[in-house]
Amino acid sequence: MIDAVNMYSEELNATARYSTLSDYTAHVRSIPASAGKTITKDFFPYADNRMSYWTGYFTSRPNLKSKSRTAHSLLRAADSLHSLARARYSMDTANYFDELFGLRAVESVIQHHDGTTGTHREIVGDDYNIRIDKGLEVGGQLVADMLSTFVTNMEGGDTFFADNERMQSELAAGRSVYLVLQNPLGWTRKTVASIPLGDQFSVSVKVAATGADADAALIIETDFSGSTLYLRDTFPGLGYVTYLITPAKALAHGDRLVPIAETMLRVESIANEYVQLVFNDDTLMLESITLLSNNTPVNIKQEFLKYTSYTSGQTSGAYILRPKGDAVVLGDGSVGSFQILNNSIVTEVRQEIVPGVVSQVIRIYHGLDELEGSAVEIIPMIGPLSPDNEIITRFTTSIDNGDVFYTDDNGLEMQRRVNLPEGRPDDADRGVVIGGNYYPAVSRALIRDESADGFTVAVASQSTHGAASLFEGTLELMLHRRCSRDDARGMSEPLDDTSVYTGYFKLLVSENSKAARLHVRHSNALNFPIGAVYGLDTTPILNPTLSPIKADLPENVHIVSFSPRNTYSDQVVLRLLNPFETGADSELSQPVSVTLQDILSDPWALGTVQQHTLTLLNAVGPASPPGTDVVVTLRPIDLVTYIVDLSA
Repeated sequence: MIDAVNMYSEELNATARYSTLSDYTAHVRSIPASAGKTITKDFFPYADNRMSYWTGYFTSRPNLKSKSRTAHSLLRAADSLHSLARARYSMDTANYFDELFGLRAVESVIQHHDGTTGTHREIVGDDYNIRIDKGLEVGGQLVADMLSTFVTNMEGGDTFFADNERMQSELAAGRSVYLVLQNPLGWTRKTVASIPLGDQFSVSVKVAATGADADAALIIETDFSGSTLYLRDTFPGLGYVTYLITPAKALAHGDRLVPIAETMLRVESIANEYVQLVFNDDTLMLESITLLSNNTPVNIKQEFLKYTSYTSGQTSGAYILRPKGDAVVLGDGSVGSFQILNNSIVTEVRQEIVPGVVSQVIRIYHGLDELEGSAVEIIPMIGPLSPDNEIITRFTTSIDNGDVFYTDDNGLEMQRRVNLPEGRPDDADRGVVIGGNYYPAVSRALIRDESADGFTVAVASQSTHGAASLFEGTLELMLHRRCSRDDARGMSEPLDDTSVYTGYFKLLVSENSKAARLHVRHSNALNFPIGAVYGLDTTPILNPTLSPIKADLPENVHIVSFSPRNTYSDQVVLRLLNPFETGADSELSQPVSVTLQDILSDPWALGTVQQHTLTLLNAVGPASPPGTDVVVTLRPIDLVTYIVDLSA
């Protein structure tokens, strides 16, 4: 086509050529600033008529959105372990690389514009779920195989696995099981990991490296239908720690049993070292959070509400959010069932809002630093929904935010959003106004008082949701949707999502000066949680811990990629990011420098280092030969890419 156009360029008064992004940016830079037009308005929300804001897909099919993030986290862990193992043991890992590619391909397919958006037909969704479930299974076993390589020094065979139910079966049979907890992030993290144990109510947990009792506690379901192990420890960046779990029937004399959580009587509040949560006497819902560092209470009333979908004319559907009007509180706004479980590691509140449809777990953890311990974990369980119900949780606070709130639309920078209480000039009705005030929260949303000594209320999430601040001091998140009508945007069927969705959120309350540190850290923690694999008790444990990072990286240096470049070389793709944007934090929104050769501990070493463009298509500058220190300086939101030769 290009040749045909150019052959008749005089007649057509046109020429054609293949253009690149570089051509575009070069042309833009050539235009005098005075001749250009700067647009500062928000790109969101998109609408194609006066009744149709495309804001429903921010939440549609939340389970697939969540699985996509889980796959990405698993891929991160597998990539880094694969790269380290191939260099350390000179392994032929072609099969592992192929399996990694398979998981990467599955994750990529779901990024289709009708995939993770939830705007696909149900039969297509079934195929997506089959593919990603298989990918998660294969990826989990790949991580187990890589960890087996390290833990057993390549002598473990096929004794490691990722299947939690198989681990529970081993314990039920009276056999001990090794537990390996791996940190996929480059930062050292002191945090709490949770492991379902099934019907094991009496176990011992020891640190494999020392034989000492692990810092662990159990929560047992009140109907004895299962138990969960909570384990508090410090996990090295990209590394792991190994434990031995022994069931009661296999305990030796004198072994210490993991303590069991106590069920508390109805109380008005719970607290750890950093925050106190107060619940309303009548509704038993969250009412306020006090920051114990300065004894400052912040009013935060949580509610669950529902929008009723518009079902005639332009309906609410997979793409379009158009409720009939304002949201109404579910039930009478109170909790039907309220229970508190408490031990030395975690305090857990269980609330049932609508029996069989909406419930919630709230957790705070003990014995962590302020950055980790001041977060409030919220796990809502929503569904199955009745048709034409769109469920939100809303936090009503004492924050004076006016009509301004913030969400991240790319996982990095926080975008300023403006709520328009009266909508836009052509908005047809109140439901359209509501739909037009929703924005995508990829990993977090927040409101804040802009005063110098003001506060921020932020919510970090494990997957994408629609978010809004329809009234001053409020922040709401759309959790789950089911619509009985097709919204006529190409799917040709309604969003008939009957699944049960379990969300994972962190509620973060802080002074403005500390807010960025909190929501950056916890959005990463939610998206890249501590992973678990298991080993048979016959496994030789030769390397019970691994710390591949020489020293903690600065808090504003994040390892985004540490992945094998291909099947036939020891080259690794290393990407580093400064996740703090300009002005977000007085200390961390600054340029930061790191020497690449100082990142990894012995026995790993970097050889030739070559900077590349983000997509690896082009090299940037000359390569640095082995033995040359490469110092990288990252400004706020800088992302750099290198291909490095890795040896051990």
